[in-house]
Amino acid sequence: MTITELAKVMGLSRVQVFRKIKSGEVPAEKVGSVYIIPAEYASLYTGEMTARDEKAIAAGVDRVVLQYGEVLKKLADT
Repeated sequence: MTITELAKVMGLSRVQVFRKIKSGEVPAEKVGSVYIIPAEYASLYTGEMTARDEKAIAAGVDRVVLQYGEVLKKLADT
């Protein structure tokens, strides 16, 4: 995501987002003359999930079902 795109999503000006990058509040990598904000950070503001988010959620659900499967079945029956 670019500074302009993140600014639009956050409801801030490009200058405000640039200041947040310079202060370290927003992680960004400079590619040529453009700053790129990682998808993981941008997804906090867009509400979109990254593939990493989806994998983490799926792993968490699998862990819960494995650990508490019987309890969940009993709760469903009540």
